[in-house]
Amino acid sequence: MRPVATCTVATCQWCILDRDECAVDNGNCSENATCINFSGGYNCECLDGFLGDGINCIGMCHHLFIF
Repeated sequence: MRPVATCTVATCQWCILDRDECAVDNGNCSENATCINFSGGYNCECLDGFLGDGINCIGMCHHLFIF
C-alpha cells in the first residue's frame, strides 16, 4: 500500500489505498475459514465447528476421544 493524494478544489487529503487480501484465494486462509479484510490487513477466522488459527482449521470432532 502506498499513500495517494486525493485533491479537490478546496482541500488536499492523503489517504491509503487498501488492498483486499481476501479477494484472491480467500487470503490464503483455510478452506474452513472466513477471510475478513480490514484497512491495512486481514484476519482468518475458523468457521463454526472448526478450531485453529484461521490458516489451519480442524473439525472439532477430531478432538473428541471415546473411552
